[in-house]
Amino acid sequence: MAYLINYQSQLYLFYLIQNDLKEILDCLRQIEKPNKKNSIVISALWKNVIISYAKKFTKSDDGYSSLEKRDCIKHDQLELHEKIMNLRNSFIAHRGENDIEKSLLLLYEEERENGQITLEFVIKWAFKVSHLIDEIKQLVGDLMQIVETKLRKKIEGMDTRLMKELNESD
Repeated sequence: MAYLINYQSQLYLFYLIQNDLKEILDCLRQIEKPNKKNSIVISALWKNVIISYAKKFTKSDDGYSSLEKRDCIKHDQLELHEKIMNLRNSFIAHRGENDIEKSLLLLYEEERENGQITLEFVIKWAFKVSHLIDEIKQLVGDLMQIVETKLRKKIEGMDTRLMKELNESD
């Protein structure tokens, strides 16, 4: 019956992945809503999308499953996948070369005894992510189908093994 613990563990991990994917879709729906939002809320939602997505493909030292890019990402979705992973690695998890921080408008204000001097630095282009919402939704929807299939197969495997063992014990 030790195999049941293994199946149970795998089922639980795929269930967690499935819940994270649902949360990503919920965040994207909140971002899309036409009401006025605080920029901090929008930023937090986007960061949650990126973190939740990337952790599905990041190896864990404590045995938690991750998805394999080669098994889950279609060829035409590779660029988007890499863009999200790069944002996780170079913007959220670590400071590195990334498009978001390049797009910031930097303002520096300095006060002196003889008055105010304002120095302004503007970076010429902005990084927009709103156009990616539909692409990310499609990618996450495809991943949901893959995870649901893996869950179903794990359950069927567990059922088959359990029934075989029960029949042998009779």
